[in-house]
Amino acid sequence: MQLNRKIAAGLAAGALATSLLGVAPAVAAEPLDAKGGAAEAPMMDHARHAAWGKVVAKSGVNIRAYPSVKARKLGAYPHGAKIKLRCKVKRAAVHGNPYWYKLDKHSGWVTARWVKNLNHVPFCR
Repeated sequence: MQLNRKIAAGLAAGALATSLLGVAPAVAAEPLDAKGGAAEAPMMDHARHAAWGKVVAKSGVNIRAYPSVKARKLGAYPHGAKIKLRCKVKRAAVHGNPYWYKLDKHSGWVTARWVKNLNHVPFCR
């Protein structure tokens, strides 16, 4: 019983301290224009951001017509190349990694086994 009173007193003291200190949730300020007025917020396209990868295979990575090692080879990227990625899918694994990246500006796919993603790559729809 004594412990319950101590807990209740501690909670009451914490609530009182919080209200006296004026703790309130943080609110983001609106952006201001050059004259100090409210500026129009920049439009963000969250559905279509730039996803990037870097080729980590010493021999480079093949670009395939579709996400499979059996697909026709369209070209290749050398080791260290930075490539723009559109999205990823899960298909047959290449050395344990089942993901494939769709290239952003080209019709082609590269295996995620030999490309390190540098930021978030969304799943293809």
